[in-house]
Amino acid sequence: MEMTMILWDFDNTLFRTWLHTRLALEHLAKATEQSVGAFYEIADRMETDYSFEGLLEHIGFKGVEREEQMRLYREVGGREANQFLFSGMARVVHRCTVAGNVQGLITRGVIAHQQDKFAAVSDLHGDIIEPHRHFVSPHGVKGEVIANIYGNGSGLAVVDDNPEDLKGIRQHAPMAFLLRVRWSERDLFGEHEGDNRLWAVATSTEEILDFLVRRRSHGGC
Repeated sequence: MEMTMILWDFDNTLFRTWLHTRLALEHLAKATEQSVGAFYEIADRMETDYSFEGLLEHIGFKGVEREEQMRLYREVGGREANQFLFSGMARVVHRCTVAGNVQGLITRGVIAHQQDKFAAVSDLHGDIIEPHRHFVSPHGVKGEVIANIYGNGSGLAVVDDNPEDLKGIRQHAPMAFLLRVRWSERDLFGEHEGDNRLWAVATSTEEILDFLVRRRSHGGC
């Protein structure tokens, strides 16, 4: 299948989210003279509804105090966010643009939180473009969003680390080429029965380029 559009997941596909979260929580712990471990426990309980602003609300920040912490969060995150991209991924995304692909984003989570994170990663902004930046609510279904905009997925590639999201995309956009990334430093989901059957699998930037730029074939994915 000839691909002309690539949609990227953000968290743990392009972006080492756990390091960005750790930085934010460490700054908050220092500012409040509290234990960073306590903030991690709250964040873990929030699960997919986690956002930094939601965490602040949960621990009692209101009004001006909350706005000041959000300002610091965006300032620190904006200054350091590009370093949290997986090594080489800004180059990979740009190579995909040079190869003639239009590129977008399909990320799920608290929408304002996802928008803040992506806004901070300036290295991607020239390649992942409007109007193809899609922010899906925490309990939304990526596959439904993709199908509503891109139909059956013909000419589309989607890159994600989450096999459950990929299963939903396969169901709703059956013609899309699906690529799962499994980074050794953050392989949250491990092996899955759909690997190399419902979607292709890449474990390095070179393998991602093989599938998306060099067009290595993978039947049925």
